[in-house]
Amino acid sequence: MRVPLYRGAERGGGGAVVPLRIVIVTALAGVRGAVSLAGALTIPVAAVTAASTYPARDVGVSIAAVVIVVSLVSASVGLPLLLAGVDLPTTSTRDARRASLRVELARSDRGRRART
Repeated sequence: MRVPLYRGAERGGGGAVVPLRIVIVTALAGVRGAVSLAGALTIPVAAVTAASTYPARDVGVSIAAVVIVVSLVSASVGLPLLLAGVDLPTTSTRDARRASLRVELARSDRGRRART
């Protein structure tokens, strides 16, 4: 699987290719199903009429909870295994310089505010 980086292509550099392993890590480190559980919990406990209920509400909530637990456990086990031996990119000198300039700007702004 080849995923071009948007920013590199935007700058005319053609972009880099993200390895499949990093794509899998990103997917495992993502959202854990809060939306699924919220959707299952929005099913009303009782139907419009007081005499009837939604029979599958408990099943839906249970399935959502099981999916969340399985995804948490798989991420807890899988992420360390996938990240073992991965060389993550270091901050480029351009990014480091930009960050240091932001810090300097924030300090100078704080000093200016304190004087006024």
